This record gives sequence, C-alpha cells and structure tokens, in this order.
Amino acid sequence: MGQRQRHRRLQPVQCNGSASYRERRVHEFREPSRLRHPAPRVRLATPTGIVGNISTNANDFTITEDGRSGRSIFIFATLDSTISGWNPAVGIVDPTTGATHATIAVNRSNVGAVYTGLAIATNQAGQTFLYAADGGPNRRVDMFDGTFGLVKSFDDPAIPRGFTTYGIQAINGNIWVTFTALNKAQGGFVDVLIQRVIW
Repeated sequence: MGQRQRHRRLQPVQCNGSASYRERRVHEFREPSRLRHPAPRVRLATPTGIVGNISTNANDFTITEDGRSGRSIFIFATLDSTISGWNPAVGIVDPTTGATHATIAVNRSNVGAVYTGLAIATNQAGQTFLYAADGGPNRRVDMFDGTFGLVKSFDDPAIPRGFTTYGIQAINGNIWVTFTALNKAQGGFVDVLIQRVIW
C-alpha cells in the first residue's frame, strides 16, 4: 500500500457498532435541519465515515441533484458502497421543513465495496483527495479526486490475507490505516503512508 513506513500489532479499541454510532451522532448534530443519508436501495444507509471538504478549489467535490448543484460541505462514506456529499441547497427533501439529504456521488456496489472509514488530504501540489477504507473482502483503500473520480485502489501486500482495512485518518500529511481481522478476532495492524508516495 504505497510506501509502508511501519506496521505493528494492536488491540482493538472500538467495534464497528460504536464507531458507526458516533459518526451518526456527528451526522445528526452538524446540521439541525433533519439531514438524511440516501442508500442505493430503499433501506436506510449506514454511514461510517465523515469529513469536511477542505479543498481550496471551489469546484472540488461538487454534487448535483434535480438540476441543483453545489460544493459538498460534508462528505460521507457508507457500508453500502457509496460516498455522498451534502449541501443544504442541493439535497432538498422538504423546503417547508428544511429537511435535506446527502447526494450520492460514488456507488461502488458493482465491486462490493464496504466503506468503513474516510479521510481527506491535500498534497504539496494543492490537489485534494478522498481516501476510503474498503473494509470488506477487497481489503484496500480507494482514492478519489475532486470530481469523485476513482484515481486508484491500493493495498499492502505485507498485511496477512485474513486482515482488512478498517479505520483511516489523515495526520500531518500522512495517511494512517488500521487493519482488523475479517473473522472479527482481536488484534490488527496500523500502517502509515506518505501521501506524496501514494500520488
């Protein structure tokens, strides 16, 4: 996975259920006007990661729905293979109540993506990218540009096949990825990646 500086064993500090709950609480309180999250099917979506749009490019991560377009303010990843952007002027559910929803920008259900985390980072050239941890059998990170276009997918061949990506964070210009066991056993790995090597 890019250039792996180090990985080490660790003990898990939270389960997916608690992580998902905390993300949903952020989702609820960031915008009081009944923000909803769509799923590619009728059932409710399961958001697991949220980032703010930090790009300095005014057109990056633009979403469009029903003839309305706008720059994403927040971006969500879900277990349902989707990445969505939210702007209150785009995903209008009911203008009389102020209810809004996020707009799906990426749907990777055709490859069975299971997004368990999301990070955003800007490189030295000023380009901003999304990094989505695909925590299912794909065992990789999907990287997207400011148009929500897939740039590349990458993994770490040094991680045993029984482990998959789980959490992901951008810290001081590096991308940190945690790996958890597919069989839910305790223990895992942490990778730190140098963004300039990834791109």
